[in-house]
Amino acid sequence: MTPILPNDTELHLHNFTVVSASAGSGKTHTLTLKLLQLLLSSRIPNNRLPNILAMTFTKNAAAEMRQRVLEYLKRAYFGDETILSQIADVVAMEKEQLSAKAGELIDAILCDYSAFQIQTIDSFIARVFRASALEFGYSPTIEILLDSRPVLDAAFEQFVRELSTEPAKKRLLEELTALLVDSQSQVRYVWNPFRKLFTGSARTV
Repeated sequence: MTPILPNDTELHLHNFTVVSASAGSGKTHTLTLKLLQLLLSSRIPNNRLPNILAMTFTKNAAAEMRQRVLEYLKRAYFGDETILSQIADVVAMEKEQLSAKAGELIDAILCDYSAFQIQTIDSFIARVFRASALEFGYSPTIEILLDSRPVLDAAFEQFVRELSTEPAKKRLLEELTALLVDSQSQVRYVWNPFRKLFTGSARTV
């Protein structure tokens, strides 16, 4: 079986590998080995910890990747033959050297954890925006919300407060309430209608 990742002796930068596979087939394992190859190889220039960035779609995936990298490094440092063999497939280095290098990398991560850059795409974009806030005409202390729910909740609360003075909004609420009642198949009465009305208003708009 041909390995997915080439050994670092065969790696020519710029290099990219597309891994297309179903869930549970080992993508995270492959990506972890790729990240370790970039960090441990002596053949990849400028591969210090702050220079390597991995991005994922979700916080859970980012946390799993960080955990997996640290787990593999720990096992390699303590001489786990399985992990050392897998890393040795992509990094041309004696296992004793790999074990020592894994220990050095663990120390580097623990000394400067913020340089261990495995993060979500949105958090990376927010970080770039915050660093360039002045260039965009914003204060460097700008608060960036990645979760829009508090803003939407505040907007709906304001909408409710304006019902007594704006008939159009009152009619909209009546229509949403009728829609909500019609959609209730099991629960005849909504004790706390705020969330359901808010969801309904989002669909209507």
